[in-house]
Amino acid sequence: VTRFNPLSFFRVAGPWGPDLLAVIRGDLQEKFSFLPEPEVITDYIYHINAAEPTGEDAFYELSIFYGWAKKPLIDRINKIKCPMTFIYGADTWVNPNAGKLLVDRIGPQAAYYLIPNAGHHVYLDEPEAFMDALLSDLSVIKPSEVENSSIISS
Repeated sequence: VTRFNPLSFFRVAGPWGPDLLAVIRGDLQEKFSFLPEPEVITDYIYHINAAEPTGEDAFYELSIFYGWAKKPLIDRINKIKCPMTFIYGADTWVNPNAGKLLVDRIGPQAAYYLIPNAGHHVYLDEPEAFMDALLSDLSVIKPSEVENSSIISS
């Protein structure tokens, strides 16, 4: 028995996939209307999802039901010994408190950003705020902190 992948519908739609996606998710072209050719968004989303479902398969293997981790990161986050940045959109379907909880547990080597007016794909919804958060954290990392150090402790 094979499991169902949510994007299988688009794979079997073949050449009609981009048009079906444009109808089902008409909001995408509106959201990206600032682009010279907003229809490229639905073409892009279709084509990255029409391929073999390796990402979906990996997500399935790592999850219990839909989105609940089999082996939660919070149980082993303290073994990771490198700076970490957690960036959430304020309007994401993912619980942003999970990132805050991780940062509280990790301590000063971790940063947490909650970006207003952004959903799950912060980098698309608020690209400038996303880059500001990311670059802010990258600018404080010293090469000597990363060089010749083990990222994961045993």
